[in-house]
Amino acid sequence: MKQLIPILGLNVLWFACVLGAANNIMWPAILILGALLLWAFTHEEAKSYTAILVVFSLVCGTLFDGFLVFTGWVEYQQVWQQFSHLPPVWILMLWAGFGALVVPAMQWLMERPLVGLPLMAIGAPLSYVSAAKLGAITIQDHPAALLFIAVTWLLYFAAVIYGYNRQETQNHALA
Repeated sequence: MKQLIPILGLNVLWFACVLGAANNIMWPAILILGALLLWAFTHEEAKSYTAILVVFSLVCGTLFDGFLVFTGWVEYQQVWQQFSHLPPVWILMLWAGFGALVVPAMQWLMERPLVGLPLMAIGAPLSYVSAAKLGAITIQDHPAALLFIAVTWLLYFAAVIYGYNRQETQNHALA
């Protein structure tokens, strides 16, 4: 039950960002992200780890989605004027929200990496395909782009699991 708010929050944020980008209306996504970040930093026991995850997620999002932009494999709806070879702000908002909520939302998957890693490698490309169907992105080279998305999200989630397990080990050693 305690995972319900972050899971629903991530889904609401995803729809707000994707539909907002497709329709050039981003204020709901900004409000939702703000509320989710506030929730994450006031309800999460490992607030410092949450901050690290948000920064790590933003770096990964900039690199991964930046590569998709650079290669031309994915074209994003640009809501605000930005640098041409960087991902749009709305996709980075998704990365920040995911980083803030991945631990409380997906702890069960993080504790079962043999389930969580394949699900992430399947779910992330499906998320991009869904965003394309809703008009927020255009995927130019489906096989290459989706393979890249699957691999990078698998690596990202593996790093998150590693960091989470390391943090938990340190917390138990201090207790």
